[in-house]
Amino acid sequence: MLIHTGEKPHTCSECGNSFRHRGNLRIHQRLHTGEKPYKCQYCGDAFPQQPELKRHLITHTGEMHLCTVCGKALKDPHTLRAHERLHTGDRPFLCKYCGKSYPIATKLRRHLKSHLEEKPFRCHVCGMGYSFQHSLNRHLHSHRGKKPHTCLECENSFNHRGNLRIHQLLHTGVTAFNHAHTGKCICVLSSAKH
Repeated sequence: MLIHTGEKPHTCSECGNSFRHRGNLRIHQRLHTGEKPYKCQYCGDAFPQQPELKRHLITHTGEMHLCTVCGKALKDPHTLRAHERLHTGDRPFLCKYCGKSYPIATKLRRHLKSHLEEKPFRCHVCGMGYSFQHSLNRHLHSHRGKKPHTCLECENSFNHRGNLRIHQLLHTGVTAFNHAHTGKCICVLSSAKH
């Protein structure tokens, strides 16, 4: 019922994030306490959540999961699902402040910091501010005309890694384009190559 009502009655006293279930709040609070109860039987590394331990175990077992669209080998089903969103154009992680959406939660979390924190990293050319040094570095490429991300198939270069990834889909027989109404990147399997 909480899913339908949207109610999240369990709130973190450290950061204000809210959760539907008390157990989810307890797991979240490990980010603040540093508690890591899930230990790897092979190397002793510890993790705050069981899914993180399961992903780590793959480094020891070598188990891989293949994308059915482009054949890319990924280490765990969680990463595979996130990767498959590149093909479907699904971006379920929505920013509540500006409506921008992302295919994976970590990118949304990084984006949210741009709304909540100061932007100490300033561009000396145009004055744009960024929350992270790597974001400023990426922005500076646009002023320098620098395109550090090169396609190994055809040697086209791009100023952002994301643009290179979209371009590389073309070599797999997948066509990427922006949806006219939503602006979302949509990837379509081309019948010409398959």
